[in-house]
This record gives sequence, C-alpha cells and structure tokens, in this order.
Amino acid sequence: MGTGAVLGALRWAAQALRPKRNPLRRNLDRWTAAVMALLVGLALASVPVAAAVGSGMHQRLGERSAAQHAERTPVTARLVEPARMTILGGGSPQTQRVLFHAPVTWRDAAGRPHGGWAEISSAAVAVGDEIEVWVDDRGAVVAPPLGADRALASAISVGVLLVFGSVVCCGVALVLVRRVADARAHRAWAREWEVVRPRWDHRGPAGAG
Repeated sequence: MGTGAVLGALRWAAQALRPKRNPLRRNLDRWTAAVMALLVGLALASVPVAAAVGSGMHQRLGERSAAQHAERTPVTARLVEPARMTILGGGSPQTQRVLFHAPVTWRDAAGRPHGGWAEISSAAVAVGDEIEVWVDDRGAVVAPPLGADRALASAISVGVLLVFGSVVCCGVALVLVRRVADARAHRAWAREWEVVRPRWDHRGPAGAG
C-alpha cells in the first residue's frame, strides 16, 4: 500500500463527499467517505498530541538529568590495566553492542585513593592514561548523567515516531476501508444486475420490444 493508493483513496473520498447529487453515489459511498475523513482528522490530530507527549517527556528527562547531575561528580581517573571488551546483544553484527571496561584508580578531594571498573570509549586508551569518570556520593563509579542534548533528542524521537506511526496506520486504514467498501459495492451491483439482466436481455438495451 503505497502513497499512490492513499492519495487515490483520498481523491475518491473527496468526490464522494461532494454535495452535488449523483445517481451512482450510494449511501455506502457517503458513509465510507465520512469514515475516511475521520481517519484523516485522526492523523492530523496526532501532531499536537505527539508534541504534547514529546514536551512532557522532555520535561521529565530534564528533571532526571538535573537530579543525576546533583548526585554524581566527575573525577579524573587513571587506567591501571588494559581494557577488556564485552559484546552485548549477540546475533548479527548489526544488533551487537561492543563495550570496553577497565579498572581505574583516582583520589577524592581529601586525597583518599579509590578504585573501580569504568566504561571507556575504546580499547585504544592505554594503561596510565587519564579519563573522566563519574562517581556517586559513596565513591562508586556510575554512568554519566543524562545530558540535555540526549534528553532533547529522545523527546523529539518519540514525538516523530508517534506522528509517523499514526499517519502510517491511518493511511493503511484508509486504503483498507476503501477496498472493503468497493467489494461491498461490487456485490450490491452484482445482485441488482441479476434482477435487471433478464429484462435487459429480453427487451434490449434501448427498452424497445
């Protein structure tokens, strides 16, 4: 069901909803066109709904980011052993995620030594190199806090996916409604033709006889 099928269904609905009387237009056509118009309205309504959902998500993620920044502190740590690679996800290479972890040490503001395992960007980081890690109030290594750019990107992605999904679903529904209505109309025409055909064959197309 491509774009052409959706546009064809919309053009048909626009013709069916025209106020000009047409003896070939049935009540089924009008009801079908009304349902299709409702689907178009739902697709358009998904835009402000998605914007509201995305805005709410952005606010929640912003609050989470602020809380994480308040609870976590960046420190400069030094690698003490080579990084180790971990592959997550399994299956095909497209679905796998490669992580690198290495033991690190650092000192707090009072000069006390600490150690732990930290995720690093790649195995290219050598022993003795310094990297930035985040620690909580107990001195344990934790993930970096959620950044503002990531929060915004996540909110936008959710909004776009909601709109895209709604438009696609409504487009598919438009085509299906049109096809179901066409099938019912064809069956109705066939039944009526079975009634008219004997008289048509007997009298001829001009009605003379």
